[in-house]
Amino acid sequence: MQHLLRQFTKTMGHEADLYRALLAELVRERHALAASDLAGIQAVVATKKELLNEIDGTEKKRLSLQRRLAAMLDCPVDELSFGRLLDGVGGALQGQLQTIRCAMEEVVPRVRHLQQHNRLLVKHGLKLVSNSLDFFSRGPSACCVYRASGRLHYGTHGGRLLRNSI
Repeated sequence: MQHLLRQFTKTMGHEADLYRALLAELVRERHALAASDLAGIQAVVATKKELLNEIDGTEKKRLSLQRRLAAMLDCPVDELSFGRLLDGVGGALQGQLQTIRCAMEEVVPRVRHLQQHNRLLVKHGLKLVSNSLDFFSRGPSACCVYRASGRLHYGTHGGRLLRNSI
């Protein structure tokens, strides 16, 4: 059981390190997005992809270990939490698990927040590009008038002409 707990602790520590690395990449991505640095964004996306693949592999290993631990402790896998593990172990492993638990509780919400923030930056940038393309693709039409409100209307009839001649 102790060997399995050590493996679980090592796996969780590795996963926490991967999430910290992902957090650093998300910060780099935010700066690249703000600077419209296409090369920087592409580099960050490639690194994020590698990290996410590694996190996925580590997560699968963690789930396998968690199932084995749950079977040994005779409890459902859904109910096996850090708290339950901390109650069942002592010594150095308990301290390591507590440290990993605190790290994961700190890093994961920050990763979620930064991911949402970066998603909004991309969405906003795309909206600006779309609006600019719409504006410039309209171009001046043959009939360009304004109404009493002062708003320009392209391709409509009526209102005041913007040309010097009628």
